[in-house]
Amino acid sequence: MKFSYTVLGGGGEGSSWFTYLNKVYDWFEERIKIQVIADDITSKYVPPHVNIFYCLGGITLTCFLVQVATGYAMTFYFNFNIKILIMSYNKIFFYILSKIL
Repeated sequence: MKFSYTVLGGGGEGSSWFTYLNKVYDWFEERIKIQVIADDITSKYVPPHVNIFYCLGGITLTCFLVQVATGYAMTFYFNFNIKILIMSYNKIFFYILSKIL
């Protein structure tokens, strides 16, 4: 089964978006044969008892490992000087967030 985004476009207002996705898909297909990978993944048998609740242990472990890794990386940048901490807090919450919001 070949994936194609032109079927979803329908020639309406979003057809240029789907044309772009089709070009991206063709680019990946040309270089890494993404269709072979997709066929291999979709041909696997999944037992009926496997659902989101079955995967929660792995999802939780992954989130925990990401938190440990980012926390470890943040220890290199943490500064114990209270004045610098307050300036950093003010910069994040009043300057950066005001630009985003």
